[in-house]
Amino acid sequence: MHKRPLLRAGLHGLFALLGAIAIALALGAIWMAVALHMASAAWWLALPVGLAMGYATKTWITPSRGFAMLLAAGGTWLAAIYMQCIFIALRLAAIMGLGLSTTLHKAGVGMLLALARASWDTHLFVSCLIGMLLALVVAGGRSRRASLNRHQAP
Repeated sequence: MHKRPLLRAGLHGLFALLGAIAIALALGAIWMAVALHMASAAWWLALPVGLAMGYATKTWITPSRGFAMLLAAGGTWLAAIYMQCIFIALRLAAIMGLGLSTTLHKAGVGMLLALARASWDTHLFVSCLIGMLLALVVAGGRSRRASLNRHQAP
């Protein structure tokens, strides 16, 4: 009898997680593209990524405030990790004179993650934390849909 609401909540959570991962990876790719042109300013781009992730999770992913905050903060962190991994892969491809897909295949996920972790500096780490806080604040705010629905209720 109670299986349908539980199944619906589980599917909602799964699709919300997948949507947040997709948005985080897209934001990470955009972040990496901008960082390629402005490498010295890559650290501060965590702030607009956090704002965008917070807004996207609150508006498009889930109306649940706590879940949106969790997805926004985690998505901001995932975008930062993805940006660093792809940035490192592009550097390796340029150094070795190989194509990106060949470099990704030869390096593997473990090596890219290790090199990305080793290349993090204090500015990037602190700005990612601030970006995550911004994502939490934005995702935790009231959505426009929720406030409109509240005012339209009889």
